[in-house]
Amino acid sequence: MEAFQLTSIKAKLIGLIVAILIALSTSVLVMDAAAARALEQTIRSVAAYESGIKLALEWKGLIGNNLQRVVAIAVSSDENVAKTFGSQIKATIEEIGKVHERIVAETQDEKAKKALLQVHAFRQPILAMVTEINALKKEQKFDEARSLATSKLMPISQNYLESLQAFIRVQESLRDQARDDGFASVERARMLGGVAIAVVLGLSLLAAWWMVRSITDPLARTVELAQTIARGDLSASLQSQQQDEIGQLMNAVGTMNHKLRELVSQVRSGTQSVTAASTEIAQGNLDLSHRTEQTSSNLQEMAVAIDELTRIVTQSTDSAQRAAHLAQTVSNSANLGGDVVAKVAKNMSQITEHSKHIGDIVGIIDGIAFQTNILALNAAVEAARAGEQGRGFAVVASEVRTLAQRSAQSAKEIKELIQASETSVGVGATLVGQSGDVMREMVQGVQQVSQLIAEIAGMAQSQRDGISQVQMAVGQLDQMTQQNAALVDESAASAHSMNEQAQKLSSLVGQFRL
Repeated sequence: MEAFQLTSIKAKLIGLIVAILIALSTSVLVMDAAAARALEQTIRSVAAYESGIKLALEWKGLIGNNLQRVVAIAVSSDENVAKTFGSQIKATIEEIGKVHERIVAETQDEKAKKALLQVHAFRQPILAMVTEINALKKEQKFDEARSLATSKLMPISQNYLESLQAFIRVQESLRDQARDDGFASVERARMLGGVAIAVVLGLSLLAAWWMVRSITDPLARTVELAQTIARGDLSASLQSQQQDEIGQLMNAVGTMNHKLRELVSQVRSGTQSVTAASTEIAQGNLDLSHRTEQTSSNLQEMAVAIDELTRIVTQSTDSAQRAAHLAQTVSNSANLGGDVVAKVAKNMSQITEHSKHIGDIVGIIDGIAFQTNILALNAAVEAARAGEQGRGFAVVASEVRTLAQRSAQSAKEIKELIQASETSVGVGATLVGQSGDVMREMVQGVQQVSQLIAEIAGMAQSQRDGISQVQMAVGQLDQMTQQNAALVDESAASAHSMNEQAQKLSSLVGQFRL
């Protein structure tokens, strides 16, 4: 169905005609083929039955000939007759056997097979009687042979021929039935072919009606949409899944309606926006007029303020230049202070080294006092050993020991004072170092302050130049403000005119219904 919708009308019509022709041709061909097949089957069946009938008649004729020969042999006493007819009888029996085999092979119908079995039932007794008659003739029993031929052979032969005739009648009946069935099949094939042709024609008419409907219905929908658009109603929509010319036309009209609806909607929205914008513009122009007047007044006040600002900036510039000079002086003084602190720190380092040296000397004195004390102790021991002679030496040793202990005590006190002095000198050196760092930071800070003051002086000069330009700009701005006031009046008139045009356009667009 989807492929049919994608096909053009020309292709649909050509396809419909070709399909009808193919269907009709196929129906005729099928009808002819069925009739020909039925006729061929009939001919084959009739030919097969005719062949069976022909063979049965041939079989019947051979039987009749052999019966005459057997009777002639039975009633005649002439040996020549027996010899002549005996060989013929034997040959005929063999020929009858071949005919019998062919009939058995060709017979397929059950009824014919039953009739053939009846024939076969009489054939074997006759063959036995013929053999018996020949034997009696050889034994010179002519009367018995004649009696057997007339009393038994002739009656059973008559039954044999009647059964064969019955088989022929069955074959003829089957042949006639096959012929009638064949003619009926041919007629039935013709009738079915006629019905098929009628069905094909009916389907063709139905397909043609459906084809017309597939063209007229979409066209009617398209015309209805066009009339709706002509009335100004754009709310309808049209879309088709067909890809033929009609479907393309419907989709094109539907797209046109959709585009018109979007266009009118946009125009309507635009007119509303223009109306609102023109109203806002008019109100804005009124506000702008008031603001322009206010701006002009503010500009005049700004000009006075800028003059005062120029005077202040000039004073600031002069003050900044003087501050820069003072900062440079302070920076130089700070540099000198930094040098002095550096020298003090150097002297403190030297004092620390000297204190350490004195401490070393005091340590040596302490060691000498300790050795002297030991020597005095040894001398006192020796004086005690000397007794009375060493008494004076013991007194001297005691005094020396006392002096040594006092020297050691003094050395210890000096050492403690030196250590305290070293500690104080170390603290002083640290403080001097910190003072040097602080002084260096002060020098750097003074230099940075000097640089900042110089920058401030430069910026103040730039501000003074900028303020001069601002004064010029304010003058130009005041002039432009006066011009803007005139333009605002013109813009108000234009906005009023645009508002009127937008209302007219909105009235025209309002005729369309979306």
